[in-house]
Amino acid sequence: MQPNLLAKRIRENLLSQKEKLQNYLAILEMEESDIKSQDADRLIRHIEAEKNIIDELNSFKKILDPLEVIYSNSPYKKDSAIAELKNGIKKLSTQVAIKSEKNKEILDTVIKGVKLNLKNKQKLNVGVNSYKRVESHYIDISG
Repeated sequence: MQPNLLAKRIRENLLSQKEKLQNYLAILEMEESDIKSQDADRLIRHIEAEKNIIDELNSFKKILDPLEVIYSNSPYKKDSAIAELKNGIKKLSTQVAIKSEKNKEILDTVIKGVKLNLKNKQKLNVGVNSYKRVESHYIDISG
């Protein structure tokens, strides 16, 4: 494969990967608001979109790794734009990891709050028996 063509292919893959990471970061932002608002349906949709992006990123990696090995082993002059793109992708990946961890912590807090609310409701309902006979609270004054 020609070095220019190989560099072009790597650049295209890196740009696609960068775009996917930016989309991933945007989805993580939406997930945070879904978690805080406790909107489970929207959260599930965003998690499904997140899974698709992760799958796409993994497929980019499978394509990109062998191309980079070939490119780095070639004796031709290296393209500096590729190194810059890789640095940008590394920064985005770090941001995604931080945001994902933050969302996980927020979700853990919300889940603990929901569990606590359920526990409190169960404590309130402990004395209530559905088979218990209710006595009349009205007084007969007719005579």
